[in-house]
Amino acid sequence: MHAKFSVSFSKRTSFESALRIRIRLKIRILGQSDSSANRQVVGLRGVRGVRSRLSWRRSPVAVSWRPNDVTIGRPLQYRGMFSFINDEQDRDALVARSRETLRELGKHDDHVALHLPFSPTPSGTKEALPVRSTRLPSGLKSLQKTAVLEIHNPSARNALSGKMMAQLADIVSLLEDPEVHRKLNAVVLRGTGGWFCAGADLRVARQELNSREAGAAMGALMVDTLTRFRRLPLVSIAAIEGGAFGGGAELATACDFRIIENDAVIQFVQSRMGVVPGWGGGARLYKIVGRQNALRLLCTAEKISSQHALRLNLADEVFNATTETASSAAISSFVGPFDIIAPGSASGSSGLCSMTNDLRLNCSGFSRREACCQ
Repeated sequence: MHAKFSVSFSKRTSFESALRIRIRLKIRILGQSDSSANRQVVGLRGVRGVRSRLSWRRSPVAVSWRPNDVTIGRPLQYRGMFSFINDEQDRDALVARSRETLRELGKHDDHVALHLPFSPTPSGTKEALPVRSTRLPSGLKSLQKTAVLEIHNPSARNALSGKMMAQLADIVSLLEDPEVHRKLNAVVLRGTGGWFCAGADLRVARQELNSREAGAAMGALMVDTLTRFRRLPLVSIAAIEGGAFGGGAELATACDFRIIENDAVIQFVQSRMGVVPGWGGGARLYKIVGRQNALRLLCTAEKISSQHALRLNLADEVFNATTETASSAAISSFVGPFDIIAPGSASGSSGLCSMTNDLRLNCSGFSRREACCQ
Protein backbone atom coordinates (compact mmCIF):
# COMPACT_ATOMS: atom_id res chain seq x y z
CA MET A 1 0.00 0.00 0.00
CA HIS A 2 1.27 3.46 -0.89
CA ALA A 3 1.39 5.76 2.13
CA LYS A 4 0.75 9.47 1.79
CA PHE A 5 2.99 11.87 3.66
CA SER A 6 3.99 15.50 3.71
CA VAL A 7 7.20 17.07 4.95
CA SER A 8 7.82 20.74 5.70
CA PHE A 9 11.21 22.26 4.90
CA SER A 10 12.68 25.45 6.22
CA LYS A 11 13.79 28.19 3.88
CA ARG A 12 17.38 27.18 4.54
CA THR A 13 16.83 23.73 3.07
CA SER A 14 18.35 23.61 -0.40
CA PHE A 15 16.40 22.49 -3.43
CA GLU A 16 18.61 19.41 -3.82
CA SER A 17 18.41 18.48 -0.13
CA ALA A 18 14.63 18.70 -0.17
CA LEU A 19 14.37 16.46 -3.20
CA ARG A 20 16.94 14.06 -1.78
CA ILE A 21 14.98 13.66 1.49
CA ARG A 22 11.71 13.34 -0.36
CA ILE A 23 13.05 10.60 -2.60
CA ARG A 24 14.57 8.66 0.29
CA LEU A 25 11.29 8.83 2.24
CA LYS A 26 9.43 7.62 -0.81
CA ILE A 27 11.89 4.77 -1.26
CA ARG A 28 11.49 3.65 2.37
CA ILE A 29 7.70 3.80 2.29
CA LEU A 30 7.40 1.90 -0.98
CA GLY A 31 9.95 -0.66 0.17
CA GLN A 32 12.39 -0.10 -2.67
CA SER A 33 16.07 -0.87 -2.39
CA ASP A 34 18.84 1.53 -1.42
CA SER A 35 20.35 1.15 -4.89
CA SER A 36 17.11 2.45 -6.38
CA ALA A 37 17.28 5.42 -4.04
CA ASN A 38 20.86 6.12 -5.01
CA ARG A 39 20.02 6.05 -8.71
CA GLN A 40 17.29 8.62 -8.22
CA VAL A 41 19.43 10.81 -5.99
CA VAL A 42 22.27 10.82 -8.56
CA GLY A 43 19.75 12.12 -11.09
CA LEU A 44 19.09 15.12 -8.84
CA ARG A 45 22.30 16.69 -10.05
CA GLY A 46 20.96 16.75 -13.58
CA VAL A 47 17.53 18.04 -12.53
CA ARG A 48 19.03 20.76 -10.38
CA GLY A 49 21.48 21.75 -13.10
CA VAL A 50 18.85 21.94 -15.81
CA ARG A 51 16.43 23.95 -13.67
CA SER A 52 19.01 26.45 -12.46
CA ARG A 53 20.41 27.00 -15.91
CA LEU A 54 17.03 27.46 -17.55
CA SER A 55 16.21 29.93 -14.78
CA TRP A 56 19.62 31.60 -14.88
CA ARG A 57 18.18 34.14 -17.30
CA ARG A 58 14.71 33.98 -18.76
CA SER A 59 16.03 35.37 -22.04
CA PRO A 60 16.80 32.69 -24.66
CA VAL A 61 20.28 34.11 -25.20
CA ALA A 62 21.54 32.71 -21.91
CA VAL A 63 19.80 29.37 -21.76
CA SER A 64 22.64 26.90 -21.40
CA TRP A 65 24.53 25.15 -18.66
CA ARG A 66 27.38 26.99 -17.03
CA PRO A 67 30.46 24.76 -17.46
CA ASN A 68 32.22 26.10 -14.35
CA ASP A 69 29.64 24.32 -12.20
CA VAL A 70 29.03 20.99 -13.85
CA THR A 71 29.51 17.41 -12.78
CA ILE A 72 29.51 14.81 -15.51
CA GLY A 73 28.62 11.99 -13.13
CA ARG A 74 30.49 8.91 -12.07
CA PRO A 75 33.04 7.91 -13.22
CA LEU A 76 33.36 11.02 -15.39
CA GLN A 77 33.50 14.03 -13.06
CA TYR A 78 34.73 17.39 -14.31
CA ARG A 79 33.91 20.22 -11.91
CA GLY A 80 35.15 23.62 -13.03
CA MET A 81 36.45 21.99 -16.18
CA PHE A 82 36.64 25.19 -18.22
CA SER A 83 38.04 27.55 -15.60
CA PHE A 84 41.52 27.48 -17.12
CA ILE A 85 40.38 28.95 -20.46
CA ASN A 86 41.02 32.69 -20.45
CA ASP A 87 40.42 34.12 -23.91
CA GLU A 88 39.41 33.46 -27.51
CA GLN A 89 42.89 32.32 -28.50
CA ASP A 90 42.84 29.72 -25.72
CA ARG A 91 39.49 28.44 -26.99
CA ASP A 92 40.63 28.19 -30.59
CA ALA A 93 43.84 26.46 -29.55
CA LEU A 94 41.89 24.03 -27.36
CA VAL A 95 39.50 23.20 -30.21
CA ALA A 96 42.39 22.59 -32.60
CA ARG A 97 44.23 20.35 -30.12
CA SER A 98 41.04 18.52 -29.30
CA ARG A 99 40.36 17.68 -32.92
CA GLU A 100 43.76 16.08 -33.33
CA THR A 101 43.69 14.29 -29.97
CA LEU A 102 40.22 12.83 -30.43
CA ARG A 103 41.08 11.69 -33.94
CA GLU A 104 43.04 8.82 -32.41
CA LEU A 105 40.13 7.55 -30.27
CA GLY A 106 37.90 5.12 -32.09
CA LYS A 107 37.58 1.79 -33.86
CA HIS A 108 38.59 0.85 -37.37
CA ASP A 109 35.04 0.76 -38.74
CA ASP A 110 33.40 3.80 -37.13
CA HIS A 111 33.25 6.97 -39.21
CA VAL A 112 31.23 9.96 -40.35
CA ALA A 113 30.97 10.08 -44.14
CA LEU A 114 30.06 12.95 -46.45
CA HIS A 115 28.12 12.16 -49.62
CA LEU A 116 27.98 14.83 -52.31
CA PRO A 117 26.28 15.03 -55.73
CA PHE A 118 29.64 16.16 -57.16
CA SER A 119 33.35 15.71 -56.53
CA PRO A 120 34.49 18.37 -54.03
CA THR A 121 37.17 20.80 -55.18
CA PRO A 122 38.10 22.95 -52.18
CA SER A 123 39.58 26.37 -52.86
CA GLY A 124 43.30 26.92 -52.53
CA THR A 125 42.80 28.76 -49.26
CA LYS A 126 41.59 25.59 -47.57
CA GLU A 127 44.11 23.02 -46.45
CA ALA A 128 43.46 19.43 -47.38
CA LEU A 129 41.17 17.73 -44.88
CA PRO A 130 40.92 13.98 -44.22
CA VAL A 131 37.25 13.84 -45.23
CA ARG A 132 35.66 10.60 -46.40
CA SER A 133 33.70 11.91 -49.40
CA THR A 134 31.73 9.79 -51.86
CA ARG A 135 28.79 10.25 -54.20
CA LEU A 136 25.22 10.13 -52.92
CA PRO A 137 23.67 6.76 -51.96
CA SER A 138 21.57 5.15 -54.67
CA GLY A 139 18.26 6.06 -53.02
CA LEU A 140 19.16 9.76 -52.92
CA LYS A 141 20.79 10.22 -56.31
CA SER A 142 17.85 12.29 -57.52
CA LEU A 143 19.04 15.13 -55.27
CA GLN A 144 21.29 17.50 -57.20
CA LYS A 145 22.10 20.17 -54.61
CA THR A 146 22.01 18.24 -51.33
CA ALA A 147 24.85 16.83 -49.22
CA VAL A 148 24.31 13.85 -46.91
CA LEU A 149 26.25 13.25 -43.67
CA GLU A 150 26.06 9.65 -42.46
CA ILE A 151 27.01 8.54 -38.95
CA HIS A 152 28.30 4.96 -38.92
CA ASN A 153 29.05 3.07 -35.71
CA PRO A 154 26.54 0.19 -35.72
CA SER A 155 27.95 -1.69 -32.73
CA ALA A 156 27.20 1.33 -30.50
CA ARG A 157 23.97 2.55 -32.14
CA ASN A 158 25.97 5.18 -34.01
CA ALA A 159 27.39 6.75 -30.83
CA LEU A 160 30.16 9.22 -31.63
CA SER A 161 33.69 8.14 -30.83
CA GLY A 162 36.49 10.69 -30.61
CA LYS A 163 37.52 9.90 -34.16
CA MET A 164 33.99 10.52 -35.40
CA MET A 165 33.81 13.88 -33.61
CA ALA A 166 37.01 14.95 -35.37
CA GLN A 167 35.65 13.73 -38.71
CA LEU A 168 32.42 15.68 -38.19
CA ALA A 169 34.49 18.81 -37.53
CA ASP A 170 36.49 18.16 -40.72
CA ILE A 171 33.30 17.79 -42.77
CA VAL A 172 31.88 21.06 -41.45
CA SER A 173 35.16 22.77 -42.35
CA LEU A 174 34.87 21.43 -45.89
CA LEU A 175 31.24 22.56 -46.21
CA GLU A 176 32.27 26.05 -45.06
CA ASP A 177 34.37 26.41 -48.21
CA PRO A 178 32.52 28.64 -50.72
CA GLU A 179 33.69 26.42 -53.57
CA VAL A 180 31.71 23.59 -51.98
CA HIS A 181 28.64 25.11 -50.35
CA ARG A 182 27.80 27.43 -53.27
CA LYS A 183 26.87 24.29 -55.23
CA LEU A 184 24.50 23.11 -52.49
CA ASN A 185 21.15 24.13 -51.06
CA ALA A 186 20.71 21.61 -48.24
CA VAL A 187 22.48 19.09 -46.02
CA VAL A 188 20.93 15.96 -44.48
CA LEU A 189 22.23 14.43 -41.24
CA ARG A 190 21.34 10.78 -40.73
CA GLY A 191 22.59 7.54 -39.19
CA THR A 192 23.11 4.16 -40.80
CA GLY A 193 21.56 0.82 -39.89
CA GLY A 194 18.18 2.24 -38.88
CA TRP A 195 19.51 4.32 -35.97
CA PHE A 196 20.24 8.04 -35.76
CA CYS A 197 22.76 8.55 -32.91
CA ALA A 198 23.11 7.48 -29.27
CA GLY A 199 25.31 10.43 -28.25
CA ALA A 200 28.94 10.08 -27.22
CA ASP A 201 30.53 6.63 -27.15
CA LEU A 202 30.90 6.17 -23.38
CA ARG A 203 33.25 3.22 -23.81
CA VAL A 204 35.85 5.53 -25.32
CA ALA A 205 35.03 8.36 -22.91
CA ARG A 206 35.55 6.26 -19.79
CA GLN A 207 38.91 5.01 -21.02
CA GLU A 208 40.38 8.19 -22.44
CA LEU A 209 38.51 11.28 -21.16
CA ASN A 210 39.41 10.93 -17.50
CA SER A 211 40.55 14.47 -16.71
CA ARG A 212 38.88 17.84 -16.71
CA GLU A 213 41.12 19.02 -19.56
CA ALA A 214 40.12 16.06 -21.73
CA GLY A 215 36.45 16.58 -20.97
CA ALA A 216 36.75 20.28 -21.75
CA ALA A 217 38.46 19.49 -25.04
CA MET A 218 35.64 17.22 -26.17
CA GLY A 219 32.97 19.72 -25.14
CA ALA A 220 34.82 22.57 -26.82
CA LEU A 221 35.14 20.70 -30.08
CA MET A 222 31.50 19.61 -30.24
CA VAL A 223 30.06 23.02 -29.36
CA ASP A 224 32.35 24.66 -31.91
CA THR A 225 31.46 22.08 -34.57
CA LEU A 226 27.70 22.35 -34.07
CA THR A 227 27.90 26.15 -33.93
CA ARG A 228 29.68 26.20 -37.28
CA PHE A 229 27.27 23.61 -38.65
CA ARG A 230 24.30 25.84 -37.84
CA ARG A 231 26.06 28.80 -39.45
CA LEU A 232 26.42 27.02 -42.79
CA PRO A 233 24.47 28.85 -45.52
CA LEU A 234 22.50 25.64 -46.12
CA VAL A 235 19.14 24.27 -45.02
CA SER A 236 19.86 21.39 -42.61
CA ILE A 237 17.59 18.39 -42.04
CA ALA A 238 17.98 15.65 -39.43
CA ALA A 239 16.46 12.33 -40.55
CA ILE A 240 15.81 10.44 -37.31
CA GLU A 241 15.32 6.68 -37.36
CA GLY A 242 15.44 4.30 -34.39
CA GLY A 243 16.45 6.75 -31.71
CA ALA A 244 18.28 9.97 -30.91
CA PHE A 245 19.54 9.75 -27.32
CA GLY A 246 21.61 12.19 -25.28
CA GLY A 247 24.14 13.83 -27.55
CA GLY A 248 22.25 12.39 -30.51
CA ALA A 249 19.22 14.45 -29.50
CA GLU A 250 21.51 17.47 -29.28
CA LEU A 251 22.72 16.80 -32.82
CA ALA A 252 19.10 16.80 -34.01
CA THR A 253 18.44 20.20 -32.42
CA ALA A 254 21.36 21.64 -34.39
CA CYS A 255 19.39 21.17 -37.63
CA ASP A 256 16.78 23.52 -39.09
CA PHE A 257 14.29 20.69 -39.64
CA ARG A 258 13.78 17.26 -38.12
CA ILE A 259 11.88 14.46 -39.81
CA ILE A 260 11.31 11.38 -37.70
CA GLU A 261 10.39 7.79 -38.46
CA ASN A 262 7.06 6.72 -36.96
CA ASP A 263 8.59 4.32 -34.39
CA ALA A 264 11.64 6.43 -33.52
CA VAL A 265 12.23 8.00 -30.10
CA ILE A 266 14.04 11.15 -28.97
CA GLN A 267 15.32 11.29 -25.40
CA PHE A 268 17.52 13.72 -23.49
CA VAL A 269 18.97 11.19 -21.05
CA GLN A 270 21.59 13.48 -19.50
CA SER A 271 19.69 14.11 -16.24
CA ARG A 272 19.76 10.38 -15.46
CA MET A 273 23.55 10.61 -15.45
CA GLY A 274 23.59 13.69 -13.24
CA VAL A 275 24.54 16.06 -16.07
CA VAL A 276 23.02 18.65 -18.36
CA PRO A 277 23.41 18.83 -22.16
CA GLY A 278 27.02 19.69 -22.94
CA TRP A 279 26.90 20.37 -26.69
CA GLY A 280 24.51 23.33 -26.66
CA GLY A 281 21.41 21.20 -27.11
CA GLY A 282 19.64 22.55 -24.03
CA ALA A 283 19.60 26.11 -25.37
CA ARG A 284 18.53 24.99 -28.82
CA LEU A 285 15.73 22.86 -27.35
CA TYR A 286 14.52 25.89 -25.38
CA LYS A 287 14.20 27.87 -28.59
CA ILE A 288 12.39 25.06 -30.39
CA VAL A 289 9.81 23.97 -27.80
CA GLY A 290 9.77 26.78 -25.19
CA ARG A 291 10.94 26.95 -21.59
CA GLN A 292 8.29 24.78 -19.91
CA ASN A 293 8.51 21.96 -22.42
CA ALA A 294 12.32 22.11 -22.45
CA LEU A 295 12.45 22.01 -18.65
CA ARG A 296 10.19 18.96 -18.52
CA LEU A 297 12.04 17.06 -21.26
CA LEU A 298 15.49 17.79 -19.82
CA CYS A 299 14.62 17.10 -16.18
CA THR A 300 12.53 13.96 -16.63
CA ALA A 301 14.46 12.33 -19.50
CA GLU A 302 11.05 11.63 -21.01
CA LYS A 303 10.94 9.44 -24.11
CA ILE A 304 9.49 11.54 -26.91
CA SER A 305 7.55 9.58 -29.50
CA SER A 306 7.28 10.75 -33.09
CA GLN A 307 3.74 12.05 -32.63
CA HIS A 308 4.65 13.82 -29.39
CA ALA A 309 7.66 15.40 -31.10
CA LEU A 310 5.35 16.61 -33.86
CA ARG A 311 3.02 18.25 -31.34
CA LEU A 312 5.95 19.91 -29.56
CA ASN A 313 7.33 21.28 -32.83
CA LEU A 314 10.43 19.16 -32.21
CA ALA A 315 9.66 17.28 -35.43
CA ASP A 316 8.42 18.71 -38.71
CA GLU A 317 7.24 15.51 -40.36
CA VAL A 318 6.66 11.85 -39.47
CA PHE A 319 7.37 9.16 -42.05
CA ASN A 320 7.06 5.38 -42.27
CA ALA A 321 10.20 3.52 -43.28
CA THR A 322 10.15 -0.26 -43.18
CA THR A 323 13.08 -0.50 -45.60
CA GLU A 324 16.13 1.54 -46.58
CA THR A 325 14.43 2.37 -49.88
CA ALA A 326 11.36 3.72 -48.10
CA SER A 327 13.54 5.80 -45.78
CA SER A 328 15.46 7.32 -48.69
CA ALA A 329 12.20 8.05 -50.50
CA ALA A 330 10.84 9.89 -47.45
CA ILE A 331 14.02 11.95 -47.15
CA SER A 332 13.97 12.80 -50.86
CA SER A 333 10.34 13.84 -50.63
CA PHE A 334 11.00 16.27 -47.77
CA VAL A 335 14.27 17.65 -49.13
CA GLY A 336 13.07 17.89 -52.74
CA PRO A 337 11.54 21.40 -52.53
CA PHE A 338 14.81 22.78 -51.12
CA ASP A 339 16.89 20.91 -53.68
CA ILE A 340 15.22 22.43 -56.75
CA ILE A 341 15.30 26.12 -55.82
CA ALA A 342 17.76 28.46 -57.49
CA PRO A 343 21.35 28.37 -56.20
CA GLY A 344 21.89 31.03 -53.56
CA SER A 345 18.24 31.27 -52.53
CA ALA A 346 18.63 28.72 -49.77
CA SER A 347 21.82 30.29 -48.45
CA GLY A 348 20.28 33.75 -48.34
CA SER A 349 17.13 32.58 -46.58
CA SER A 350 19.09 30.40 -44.16
CA GLY A 351 21.40 33.26 -43.24
CA LEU A 352 18.47 35.62 -42.71
CA CYS A 353 16.59 33.21 -40.44
CA SER A 354 19.75 32.36 -38.49
CA MET A 355 20.89 35.95 -37.95
CA THR A 356 20.56 35.80 -34.16
CA ASN A 357 19.76 32.17 -33.59
CA ASP A 358 22.96 30.48 -32.53
CA LEU A 359 25.36 29.98 -29.65
CA ARG A 360 28.94 31.07 -29.67
CA LEU A 361 31.64 30.17 -27.20
CA ASN A 362 32.90 32.99 -25.00
CA CYS A 363 36.15 31.99 -23.38
CA SER A 364 35.70 34.00 -20.23
CA GLY A 365 35.11 30.91 -18.14
CA PHE A 366 34.03 29.14 -21.32
CA SER A 367 30.46 30.32 -20.97
CA ARG A 368 28.45 30.99 -24.09
CA ARG A 369 27.00 33.98 -25.76
CA GLU A 370 24.79 34.48 -28.77
CA ALA A 371 26.44 35.18 -32.07
CA CYS A 372 25.07 38.31 -33.70
CA CYS A 373 25.13 36.68 -37.08
CA GLN A 374 25.83 33.39 -38.79
